[in-house]
Amino acid sequence: HYLAAIVSPGLIAAAYDSSAGWGDVSITPWIAGVAIVFVLGAASASVRRAPYVTLVVLWFAITIAPTSSFLPQPTFVDEDRVVLPLALFWGMVGAGLVLAFRVRRAVVRVATVVVAVGAIFGSALATAKRGVVWSNEEWVWLDAIEKYPRSDKAHTNLCANVASVAERVSYAVPVCRRALELSPGNEIARAALVRAYVAIGASNEALAEAERGLRELPNDPNIIRVAGIAAWMNDDKGRADALFRRAVARSPWDQESIIYLARTEVALGQKEAARETLRKLSGRTVTDVALRLVLAEVVFDRGDVLGAEAIFAEERARLGDKMVEPALGLAKAAWIREDRARALEILREAERENANRPMALLKVARGFETIRSPADAIRVIEGVAVARPQAVFPQTELARAYANVGRRADACRVFDRIRDRVKEDRAHRKFVAQMNAFCASTRD
Repeated sequence: HYLAAIVSPGLIAAAYDSSAGWGDVSITPWIAGVAIVFVLGAASASVRRAPYVTLVVLWFAITIAPTSSFLPQPTFVDEDRVVLPLALFWGMVGAGLVLAFRVRRAVVRVATVVVAVGAIFGSALATAKRGVVWSNEEWVWLDAIEKYPRSDKAHTNLCANVASVAERVSYAVPVCRRALELSPGNEIARAALVRAYVAIGASNEALAEAERGLRELPNDPNIIRVAGIAAWMNDDKGRADALFRRAVARSPWDQESIIYLARTEVALGQKEAARETLRKLSGRTVTDVALRLVLAEVVFDRGDVLGAEAIFAEERARLGDKMVEPALGLAKAAWIREDRARALEILREAERENANRPMALLKVARGFETIRSPADAIRVIEGVAVARPQAVFPQTELARAYANVGRRADACRVFDRIRDRVKEDRAHRKFVAQMNAFCASTRD
């Protein structure tokens, strides 16, 4: 593959199809092996007639060997691995052009200049094109998939990448499913698929994929952790607690499992246990933004308002309007400090910043409810529900918000509209039960 990519740079990608199968027999390694033996044999045989050619070929073979994919390795291709192997080749090309230019014949000199300029500009253009691709992590893997549609590594990396980007998470589902088709035991793709389902609110699918992952890889800490996240989403805190404990036992240094376990312990009223769990982070810096926000919530729930506020303020300064959660945390802290005016100011600013982000606006609405401003909350939710009439979550939030302020007719009207769509969803079990009871009492 490396040799072919030198001849045809269009083959260069961050991942490629490691073999082309013929039934159960992978023929590409055999073809590659024969080609390599032939090239090395020819280079050795020409040592007297063309010593420089032999030197270049042997240099390339020796320097590429430690990172070649001739023998299976966990990761087997990176573009920068050919820099050293090709250094001698391009050095000799340059030297050859210099020697050719010294020939006194004008035709040879002109031809040398044309070749040199063409090589320089061609290489510069190819480098610029690759630079554009490598400027965005998602583009890197899209490029690889376009060139090698059966590359499980490319699909897996794209899956993991988009599953962590809020604006792209819905795209992660088909990509992750394709990665699992290409590599059924792929724990990275399975875990990313669960996270994607959690992010888009598909609780049943998240739980189903998590259980499937636990059956396939019962001892994998990554699978156990995302299964805990799916259980938490389905309001099964006892199950989530047990899974996070297993994840921490399997991977004691995993910050995410530790923080999620502490959050679950706080939710179960085990604040002292949560304090002990968080001591596992002593002396270690939590750098992941999402984890820092969860940690801040845990610190909040433990009663350390100033500690949580410091984390939220730092993330707000660093992220600006890229994430709404730091603003919500600061508003909550201001409310607890009895500065309602400041809390309202922060939330209204967050509302303006996230005017085109429906899910973020629903979180802002929850923030308004936290600081006892239900009119603002309903106004925001109504706006989202009108903008996205087919989405279930805005409708459930609207029914709940109406019910909280006693607008029974409006709450039940909205609930009747979506009842059939949510009654079988595990994530909405509590909501459905509460609304059924609420509307039944209203009609009585």
